[in-house]
Amino acid sequence: VGPAGGGGALALQALKSELDVTFWEKFRQRKLDEIRLDDAVLPLDGYFRAGAASFFLNGESHLSAADEGRALKPHPNPSATACRGSLRNFNTVEEFKKADKNALLAERGQALLEALTREGEPDVAALIDFSVLAFSDLKAHKYIYWCCFPALSPPRPHELIASARPETLGLGLGFGAAVADLQAQLAGELPWAFVLHQPGTDPNPNPNPNPNPNPNAPFCALTFGA
Repeated sequence: VGPAGGGGALALQALKSELDVTFWEKFRQRKLDEIRLDDAVLPLDGYFRAGAASFFLNGESHLSAADEGRALKPHPNPSATACRGSLRNFNTVEEFKKADKNALLAERGQALLEALTREGEPDVAALIDFSVLAFSDLKAHKYIYWCCFPALSPPRPHELIASARPETLGLGLGFGAAVADLQAQLAGELPWAFVLHQPGTDPNPNPNPNPNPNPNAPFCALTFGA
């Protein structure tokens, strides 16, 4: 996120975590029937929701041993990106409090860096990582948890270096015209990364996809420098 117009430094938007009640209901049943006092790390399927900057888990996030090697299951909402992470549940609240969360962040951040710099085609799933630490008081139906979302910190902030001109990105011009306008503004060269956003096609924050995006909404563009 950054300034609405003009230049200026941009910052990462903080993620909101949403662990649905069905997630904890399924975990409670698994802990009573299978896991018991085992505090080993468990695999999970999670979802990041674009636009809303949120991450969520539900009852279908739990994986059995037979599921661990299977491909990620897409979410029916096209704005939600599937990813694989982990859960470690501690048996006492003291163990949960003593867990070295900074060490976990450093470990997962290093894994993210290695995935980004590895030769060959990147594993997209490895670039979206999460970990959950938790303590579950099953008798009181009380759950304490902490979510880890590793991200790389650049040596200096990315900056907003150009924005779309409404008069050239008017109604119905489309994606190609928006990119051409950016190229014209930036002397024919696009930066290493850029974002094009079309109001009216925002990902719906609820679990159901928006069936009626507005195809005639104008594009707005934010471009980012290294």
